Amino acid sequence: MKKSIAPILILVTAVLLVSGCAQPKPFKYHSGTEIPEGPGLFSKEKGEFTLYDSNKQAANPAAQQAPQPSGMATPGSAPAVTAPPTDGKEFQQFQDWKKEQQEFEAFQEWKNSNQGSREYQEFQEWKRWKAYMQWMESQKAPAKP
Repeated sequence: MKKSIAPILILVTAVLLVSGCAQPKPFKYHSGTEIPEGPGLFSKEKGEFTLYDSNKQAANPAAQQAPQPSGMATPGSAPAVTAPPTDGKEFQQFQDWKKEQQEFEAFQEWKNSNQGSREYQEFQEWKRWKAYMQWMESQKAPAKP
């Protein structure tokens, strides 16, 4: 009886191929029609796309240089151009917009937290009811003779 080594070799090769395809960590499936988690190509960590950032100068210290006197120019730079005076209306509009933006972001944080849920509102009503019941008990206290 002559045994052939070919079937054993084929079996070992098949086992190695199947074990090579196994993944040691779980795979999280995302459909091609769904938006994947995490920041996008143009959005940041918050998931927003910013056209203009009012805090850009605060983040870029090179842009915050000491102002030059209007008559003096440094070598290699253009002379300073002064902006026409404004009545402050645009600045006030910007401040109002910034305040509205901060309120909207606070609303979004509240909306995404548990405080916007029905259960939280029910809990708040229960707390008010408990305070009312304690007040009622304090009103029923017997009068001292």
